[in-house]
Amino acid sequence: MKKIYILLSCLVGIIPIQAQQTLPREEVPAAVVNEFDKEHPSEKEIRWEKKGENYAANFEDKDLRYSALYSSAGTMLYLTAKITENELPMGIRAYLNKNYPDRIIADGKKITFADEAISYSVEIDWIFLIN
Repeated sequence: MKKIYILLSCLVGIIPIQAQQTLPREEVPAAVVNEFDKEHPSEKEIRWEKKGENYAANFEDKDLRYSALYSSAGTMLYLTAKITENELPMGIRAYLNKNYPDRIIADGKKITFADEAISYSVEIDWIFLIN
């Protein structure tokens, strides 16, 4: 019998979906650009987006992808870094292994907020085998 594989994506955690608009650097408020430049002085290739009332700076550093979200006043709200499954804390990996053994981690993120609180977001793919 022919086996058919079906991949379904499931998002663990809550990520707001917002309209995004790519912007040239000149259209980003000076307070936002100045704060970003102060925090990441060596970054030159930045893709700016408008997310609601806020601004996101998307960039790579040492082959890692980041997104920093700023208020229009230039306050950094949070920094998101893409991470691998091995970079997740051991407790999260143990939880996923126990509760979702037949999954593939499609996307992992470490989110560091302005107050230095850290959160993790994991997107998992489910594999179902149908005979």
